[in-house]
Amino acid sequence: GTCRRIAMRTHAKAVALGLDAELTDVCGYDAEQVLHEKAVLVILPTYQDGRPPEGASPFVDGLVDASRDFRVGQANGNIAFAVFGAGSSVYQHFNSVARRVDAALGTVGARRIVPRVDADEAAGDVLAQADAWLAACLDLLAKEAKGQPPGPSAPFKHAGAAMEAGDSDSDSEAGGDQPLMDLEDLAGAPQGQGGKDAG
Repeated sequence: GTCRRIAMRTHAKAVALGLDAELTDVCGYDAEQVLHEKAVLVILPTYQDGRPPEGASPFVDGLVDASRDFRVGQANGNIAFAVFGAGSSVYQHFNSVARRVDAALGTVGARRIVPRVDADEAAGDVLAQADAWLAACLDLLAKEAKGQPPGPSAPFKHAGAAMEAGDSDSDSEAGGDQPLMDLEDLAGAPQGQGGKDAG
């Protein structure tokens, strides 16, 4: 599906930049593991009625639960993250899963490197929308990997940019997509600690 293609492109571009990147399917990935990563790019569709894709519910629910756990607090400020939601605004719950994940990561104290994108199939090519988001994310992550201060995110424009966690909760169907996460481990920790390989 669309999210799988975006995640694979994300991984390939991150590796080409010299980042230690791992491509991981959130199905079967322990949400609490996110709290131990250095950087996380989450790419998710939302299905009808605001549901995550099959198999992704434990990850989404676990992350939301962690955001409500007072023991987690703000201890995770070193985690850089960005969320890309793919769907169609013709559905009532447009990108609600991406919105929930973005809000949960912000609540646990992770550092949002670019605004969440709610890509809209109805507004145009989702892959083209993903390219602008991806370029901004990878630019900042590459700077951080080189020890440069990240500064503000690179500007990018498309129909779904600059949505924040407080936006209304709505969603879309993006049939056939598997949720994938691209983990950029900037600290050079050993591969294989982020769940099963999807690539």
